[in-house]
Amino acid sequence: MCTVFNLRTAKPGKRKYSLTFLVLIILILVCLSGRGQAYSVAIAIAVTPAYTSRITDYTNQPNKIMATIINTSSTTKEIYILGNFSGEGGIRIYTNPTYKMPEPIVLQPYVPYIMTRNNVGDVFDANHLLFEGISKNQLLYGPGLPEGEYTLCLRAYDYNTNQPLSAEDPQGCSNSFTVTNVEPSEILQPVCGEEVMSTTPQAIIFSWTRPPGIPLNAQYNLKIIEVLPGTRNQDNAIQTANNPVFFSKDLLINTYLLGPLDPQLVPGNKYVVVVTVFDPAHIVNFRNFGMSASCSFNYVKDLSTDKKKE
Repeated sequence: MCTVFNLRTAKPGKRKYSLTFLVLIILILVCLSGRGQAYSVAIAIAVTPAYTSRITDYTNQPNKIMATIINTSSTTKEIYILGNFSGEGGIRIYTNPTYKMPEPIVLQPYVPYIMTRNNVGDVFDANHLLFEGISKNQLLYGPGLPEGEYTLCLRAYDYNTNQPLSAEDPQGCSNSFTVTNVEPSEILQPVCGEEVMSTTPQAIIFSWTRPPGIPLNAQYNLKIIEVLPGTRNQDNAIQTANNPVFFSKDLLINTYLLGPLDPQLVPGNKYVVVVTVFDPAHIVNFRNFGMSASCSFNYVKDLSTDKKKE
């Protein structure tokens, strides 16, 4: 029985590329010795973190898909590769069976061949992919892969005869990996439900978390909405808010000082805060479209200031 190497459970030191490839090659040889070598080509493959919803991340990033191919026969082989992503809900994205790579991959006897980024790009070029359970537009221009468990598989074919040279899945398949969307931010300040004392001049700090897995170029939209009298709850205030809202600003950092040059909060009024994180490159997907849970606060007059004046 062949052992499955899962990068998600490996120690960080074992994720170095050279050692990973060595492990993959050893696994191939172990598997071959137990299978009777029914096929002349064997493939070992692993997909490395982070597991995003964009298929282009897997095909364009170096060492994202790491595959080693071994020709176990005594003669040189010319091959091409077909591949597929498969996931929950019947999702399957696979190379058109009629497609053949522009140039064959030449395998020398018993010499490991490590697939290049160009090889992977040929296999999963969107121009010759077929889609089940998801459309091409959803994958490339929409939200991408839905959250769930996925596996990537490759199979080798003779370049001249089109006959399969490696075993079908589950052989030639990667570790199972989980695609998850990034959590939205959580509002830290003001604390939800608290009373915020008015100041002169106005100086109210708003801050929120930076979610794990967020891209470096991520931005935030801070929105402050005034809760009008008669509004039942803060979520209703967000849904019924008229544009322009009381305050809205895109930011590069996860904090903002609402100062004297900004719209002035009115003592005695209630306000709702919402932060929406977004990726300008449209690569990373966020749960709830990046919108945080709403947080309300009451802006109250500082009575101690009036006493001092007296």
